Formats: sequence, C-alpha cells, structure tokens
Amino acid sequence: MAGKAEVKYNPEVIQPLEIAQLIQDLGFKAEVMEDCAGSDGDLELIVSAAAGLEQGPGGAGLRQPTEAF
Repeated sequence: MAGKAEVKYNPEVIQPLEIAQLIQDLGFKAEVMEDCAGSDGDLELIVSAAAGLEQGPGGAGLRQPTEAF
C-alpha cells in the first residue's frame, strides 16, 4: 500500500532527503516526488509500507508513524 504525503517543513532546519530518510528509519519506504533544489518548504513524497508492515495472515497491519518533523 502506497500513499502520497504532502509535507511542510522549514528548509533552514531540514532538507527533503533528510525527511525521507527519517521516514525510512521508521520502517517505511519513502521517495521524494520532485526536484528538491531550491525548495520553498513544500514537499511531496510517496510513502509505502516496508516488507513485514503490510497486513497479512495473522499480521498486525500497518503501524502509523507518530514522530513529527
């Protein structure tokens, strides 16, 4: 299962690729959808569950990230 995420951030504090890496660190796949150069603080990502997080037989389903960026 994949979804699109629109993220607002402060480019003086964090960059788009760092945001994607933080999402990956939580166990999700994340891909920046647009060119990051000269970003104004708006970002679009494709986020999907990594292997083992999707609902399956006897599985607990997707875990939801709780950390704010």
